[in-house]
Amino acid sequence: MRRKSGLVIFAALFIFLALIPFFSTSEGDIIDISGDNIVIEEITNEGDISITPSNNDLASSVTINGLIYNLQATEQGLAYINVDSNGVIIRADYIFPDVDGIQQFGNTVTHVPENSRIYIPNEEEIVLYLPEGSQFLDQPFSVEGPSDYNTIIIGKNTDIGEDIILDWGQLGYLDSDIFVPSQEDASINSVVIRNLDNNGITGVVLDGGQGTGESVSLDFERNSIVFSSNEDGNSEIILNVGNPFIEIDQSDWFSLIGRADSIISIENRDEDGLVPKITSRGDISIQNGDTLIYSQGGSCESWGFRL
Repeated sequence: MRRKSGLVIFAALFIFLALIPFFSTSEGDIIDISGDNIVIEEITNEGDISITPSNNDLASSVTINGLIYNLQATEQGLAYINVDSNGVIIRADYIFPDVDGIQQFGNTVTHVPENSRIYIPNEEEIVLYLPEGSQFLDQPFSVEGPSDYNTIIIGKNTDIGEDIILDWGQLGYLDSDIFVPSQEDASINSVVIRNLDNNGITGVVLDGGQGTGESVSLDFERNSIVFSSNEDGNSEIILNVGNPFIEIDQSDWFSLIGRADSIISIENRDEDGLVPKITSRGDISIQNGDTLIYSQGGSCESWGFRL
């Protein structure tokens, strides 16, 4: 009888300890972690912790310092969240299995469509791989102060609001700013924005507002575009078939390249029965198929193109 009682007490104590929502690192740091179907393992001498599913075939739920993360393994069998000794997420890779919801990383809150892959390669960037045809209508925001992370979305036929579609490519979000990351492209409503810079970003304004630095301002209500280049001039705009600014033949394309400190603007005037109006300042090049126009310095007003 005594032996049986001891086993019962031991089992009850084990269950109790298993439910305590804290993890103590070898450095003595205590992190509030609890969850279902998870394995918690210390992976560095500095107290970094890895959280993985105990069964990759099942969805897991983990709570870290009061924030809930639901994760499922990727096609490559990856599903993990790594945190430092303070519980700050420093690496992660998993599928978000829920119906469209939100996730918070540090002070950054982002909308996550169902079955998106969440990839955090470092302590500065959240990358969301969105399923084709997803909606990403709510811009990421910070709950306090500047955002801890850039949020990068990679999508195809992604609805980003106000009848604006990310046809393909990458868009970045940081606080109120939208941008194309370094060495990446994004096609928005058949307008391709190419960032050729090794380090800088190309800003994107989607409501026709004033851009700063290297930027593209798209006004889909007035069907106008303003492309501004900074002192480096490392971006290119390509207008493809179906863009709202200039009518392009099926086998044609239209390219704009701004050099240092230049501005190019295009205004669609179809409603007035007129060809598009193009104005520029500084060094620019415009290419329509095999036709290349290069303007060096000064300004050009009221160019008319009939393509």
